[in-house]
Amino acid sequence: LDLQIAALTFYCSTKPKNLLSLFAEKIQDERWEIRARIAKLIGLSGDTSVCQLLEKALKDSNWWVRIN
Repeated sequence: LDLQIAALTFYCSTKPKNLLSLFAEKIQDERWEIRARIAKLIGLSGDTSVCQLLEKALKDSNWWVRIN
């Protein structure tokens, strides 16, 4: 899990073309740790087109996801 979170963080820092689809996929992951990291990465991206995904994270059942 830690390796996947580190890999996601690194991959997102490279600004890949499929970043939005990655965000959309991972914000629905069953593991709250992944959803929390993706919520943080969505916020750091500064991309206003992902506001809907960030709104979804703000309504997550896990408070770690919401706080990130």
